[in-house]
Amino acid sequence: MRARRLAKLGQGGPPSGAEADSKALDNSPAPPKTPPTEIKPSPSQPPVRLNMSSQPRPTETAPEGSVGNTKKRRASDIDQDPAGVANEPPSRRLQTESIEEWTHQFLSATFRITTDSSQVYDKSGHKLLYLPGLELEMQGREHPRRLTIEDLDPAFLEVGSMFTRSKPLLDGFLPFWKNVMRAIKQLRDRRPDNNKLAVMLEAKRLVMSNCIFALTMPELFG
Repeated sequence: MRARRLAKLGQGGPPSGAEADSKALDNSPAPPKTPPTEIKPSPSQPPVRLNMSSQPRPTETAPEGSVGNTKKRRASDIDQDPAGVANEPPSRRLQTESIEEWTHQFLSATFRITTDSSQVYDKSGHKLLYLPGLELEMQGREHPRRLTIEDLDPAFLEVGSMFTRSKPLLDGFLPFWKNVMRAIKQLRDRRPDNNKLAVMLEAKRLVMSNCIFALTMPELFG
């Protein structure tokens, strides 16, 4: 009888604690599954692509002489004058010459004359003819040895008196004509207000008139 009671108690009795907990877990409802959130890229920002290459990109260098390779000058360097200009000797600098000085040089070189007994040759190495009579006429001036266009007529008279002893007058005056015409052709500034051109044209006129006098009135020159 006792064995039957124990058997009935074992079959119909309440479950143990462990079994009760296991059955409770099995019968509990499963938590709802949350769907994964989809992340969409922003339309204003393009997708970023990562360069997975392990090799470094070569550095680009500008070729020599290009704009990127030139060094910028500082404002202080631009404002300063070049060293060559400051140290340039006076002989190489531009020197202004008055029309009076130029006329003297032009007449002396073209007609090969001088009123200075110590000046035997001109700057080009040509021998000059000394005119003592013209030197006396030029005494008392501010520049007594500076030839002017007004001195050309008396210079022709004195030169002609010297030529009559050695050569015909026309042979002595024709080289003057050639020299004047050559100088006029070499002059670049042909403006009417150019003083140098005016001196050359007046010298041309005087040479022509004295050449005519040499042919028609040679006695005029002694």
